[in-house]
Amino acid sequence: MSKLNVSLFGIVFVLLIIVFSGAEIRIEIGREVPVAPEQIVARAFEYFNQENNELMNEISDNPFVVVMGEAATVFDGYGDAINFDGIKRNGWVYTKINEISIVYDDNESAMVTVDFSRMNESDVAYSTTVGTYLLVNNNNSWKLKGAFFPVTLPLGE
Repeated sequence: MSKLNVSLFGIVFVLLIIVFSGAEIRIEIGREVPVAPEQIVARAFEYFNQENNELMNEISDNPFVVVMGEAATVFDGYGDAINFDGIKRNGWVYTKINEISIVYDDNESAMVTVDFSRMNESDVAYSTTVGTYLLVNNNNSWKLKGAFFPVTLPLGE
């Protein structure tokens, strides 16, 4: 057997193993595929800064719950919880993650804590908050399920 035939045989063999094992293969051109819960939360903040409610909904599960203090509100998705025009009236230009850490991850659910600041046009933090995000593993894909904040955080109602 020539080297080319051995290489082709090896590639076909590996592909057959992947196909028959039921493994999910994702290829995204120009973007790293997030695999860890904290990467999903960081991606959510990127979508937030892009003011992209649709993408925020795509990475969240339905229903999505926001708990602030003792008040809980249910939405269809994370993007549905946010009104960017209202947030901008408070001076918001973008949100910066100060620190992100995983609280737990058991491959079915995970919690991620994020210390973040809302920044104004002078690049000054006018609000700093710590929130905890609940994620669920839905068909081998992490989805945001809820956000928990100890105090009220304007969502632009």
